[in-house]
Amino acid sequence: MNSIAAIAAADPDTQDLDTLYGEMGPHQIRQTAETVACPSAFTAENLITPPRCQGTFPFGSASPIGVQLYYPADIDRLAKAPAIVFTPGIDADPGYYDAMLAQWASYGFVVAVSYDFVNTFSEMQFIGLAILRQRDLDPASPLAGRIDFGRILLAGHSAGGGSALLASNVIPRFQALDPAFRVVGALALEPGPLAITNFVTIPALIIENARDTVVPAGSWPNWYQYPGLSAAPAYLATRKAATHTDTQNPLLALNTEHSLAIAWLLTLGMRDPTAGRFFIGPDWKLPTEPNYSNVERNTKADRWQL
Repeated sequence: MNSIAAIAAADPDTQDLDTLYGEMGPHQIRQTAETVACPSAFTAENLITPPRCQGTFPFGSASPIGVQLYYPADIDRLAKAPAIVFTPGIDADPGYYDAMLAQWASYGFVVAVSYDFVNTFSEMQFIGLAILRQRDLDPASPLAGRIDFGRILLAGHSAGGGSALLASNVIPRFQALDPAFRVVGALALEPGPLAITNFVTIPALIIENARDTVVPAGSWPNWYQYPGLSAAPAYLATRKAATHTDTQNPLLALNTEHSLAIAWLLTLGMRDPTAGRFFIGPDWKLPTEPNYSNVERNTKADRWQL
């Protein structure tokens, strides 16, 4: 029995996030840009293994503006896949997030990585979604007719996490672009300080890292971003002993937030009941997770049902 089958056969109520979602999902993946080891001058200080890069400037000669895609290799044999638009941190090469985004695609998501070097403002999410719509309508694309635009998730890290939150304030604009667009949730990994959240109307999860010196745990996510999330279910959690760049680790086992991230995405994008147990109901499991502290949810989340 392989590891995924063994996990599926076990009682999910007895398993933690890293056990359930610590590995790749059931699908092989394809991506539109290959990655290589980043130049040593740009290696993140706390990563033992160098991160991956796609060679965008200043890490290489490729344009620092673009959109790249990750998706299941067998997407032509699957039901329509939910979409994730992800924005990296400021000046980050999109390849930094290769391990995490490949895992998302391996669970059946189509992921658009939208970047412009600054990676800060809400237009990044709209641009990524526009490219997905273009590919969905292109009969020559392997994604033609394969994306479910009724299940869109906005996500990002650092400045890109702020981008996802900013875009979550203007959800009606997505429907104005296309009535078929329905954004079902947001994921902000150590979000930048420019994002306000007072007009967010979709479920949102903010993850902090306890050893983060760029977005310190207990700073603006606690001061005004999480408290501003009062119109929809909202969650805040701090990963113990993790740093700001752990999400860029090319070794999935050391990419510390990935298991909570995939549980959130599966809950909203796939309506997965096993993942949903960590967030929903009076006996929600996230507060019992050994690797997380300062776990909170708002009153809307207390009453939330999928």
